Amino acid sequence: AFVNQLLLTQSQHATGIKVEVGTLGNSPFFFDLQNDDKDVVHGLVCGVPGSGKTVFLNTLIYHTLQAYQPSEVEIYLVDLKEGLSFSLFSSAPHVKCVLDNDTADEVVQLLRSAQAEIIRRKNLFKQKQVVDFIQYNKSVQLKEKLPRLFLIVDEFQQIYANQDFAAKKEINTIVDDLGRRARAFGIHLLLSSQSWSDSYLERTTRDLFTLRVGLRMSLMESRMFLNSETAVSLHPRKGQAVYNSRAGDSTNEQVINVHYYESDVIRRTLASMKPLSVPSQALSTKAEGQTDEEPTIQSSPHSVKSEPPKPDGPESPLHAFLNKKI
Repeated sequence: AFVNQLLLTQSQHATGIKVEVGTLGNSPFFFDLQNDDKDVVHGLVCGVPGSGKTVFLNTLIYHTLQAYQPSEVEIYLVDLKEGLSFSLFSSAPHVKCVLDNDTADEVVQLLRSAQAEIIRRKNLFKQKQVVDFIQYNKSVQLKEKLPRLFLIVDEFQQIYANQDFAAKKEINTIVDDLGRRARAFGIHLLLSSQSWSDSYLERTTRDLFTLRVGLRMSLMESRMFLNSETAVSLHPRKGQAVYNSRAGDSTNEQVINVHYYESDVIRRTLASMKPLSVPSQALSTKAEGQTDEEPTIQSSPHSVKSEPPKPDGPESPLHAFLNKKI
């Protein structure tokens, strides 16, 4: 029944990412990045083991795959704690990589590639004399339209493990830069962790991630993450989560019930998905003036996917990174 709720129009894709993830009372409830509220660009998720954090993330990804075409939204998935749940989505044409149990250095390289994509898109915008993602896509032909990029990192706190002070500071600088600059370029981050009180991510950077999704957690964590005690009493078996799009302003929180799907249901749906023939401009650092012709994205059985290097130009850093992983 949710499929009719999820089939969104091109105009909604142009303004943001909006998909149903559960219910609020008897009404559908939508996860929303930069669609109805332009200030909500990135998000944080928090929940102890067994709280339903994985269920929420899987439902979000599953519904995003159904709501948008691969040419509209590209998804980059990372699980830093040996998780296998994201492997469900490796065959989806929208999903460019599924990294699990990878080193922090590899994930940092993925984030750096997103920074490089901001520069590439900025140059494209200058060529068309536009200032943001929406204006650019309105100004070009279908094959030139840029997809939104959705980077989802689970167990983000693990990126700091075994890192010295300088490395931790560099990670924070990269995340802070993406948090501040990505809004105009159609790039969204969702960082998930069992505990944000244990994170080295600075408060000023966390405040850039105005969307907060809280599953069951400790009293101290709930007060820090949501500025309320609501998450302490959530019931995982009922799929309860706190949704707050105002960086923990307690007057904005809503307790929702998250949809749940068995893995077999997700696999059957994904098996029927076919990649589009419309080219997609994946993350790259293509130089200004280089041809915009792009190869067609093909689905792959691998957990990471990339396009072949162009014969007349250098391979992009992200493509080089992904090709090493295959």
